[in-house]
Amino acid sequence: MRPRKPDRLIRAFKATVRFCARHLPRVVGSEKVVQRLLRLKLAQCDEVKRGAADPRRALFHVGHRPSTICCDVSANGLSMNFIVGMMIHEVGHCIVPRRGESGADAAIFGGFGIVIEYRGPLALEWVSGAVVRKILG
Repeated sequence: MRPRKPDRLIRAFKATVRFCARHLPRVVGSEKVVQRLLRLKLAQCDEVKRGAADPRRALFHVGHRPSTICCDVSANGLSMNFIVGMMIHEVGHCIVPRRGESGADAAIFGGFGIVIEYRGPLALEWVSGAVVRKILG
């Protein structure tokens, strides 16, 4: 049996997906994107546990499991600014697939006005306290 994902990661995942699905600008094709977001799952991933070649993929990533954001439960120890920042960045990849790191950040800024910064020794995604409160409610 797989270990249970920490509550902080689950809370941030659910709130981030719900926020993005609710507030995604309504344009042609956006309903398909909303449905894709609502199908997302959060899962612990063996690739994450082994460590990725790019250390920024070591805590969260998308792209090798359908409709899934993969995580390492050690991210639970980070501040919510980092957890929500990384989570919303990964959701950005799901909004605009195959557009790279800057494309994911641009999707989040363009769609929601949220600025993702990169902080700390690993330059992890980070959002302000105001954004965390807005998303988590």
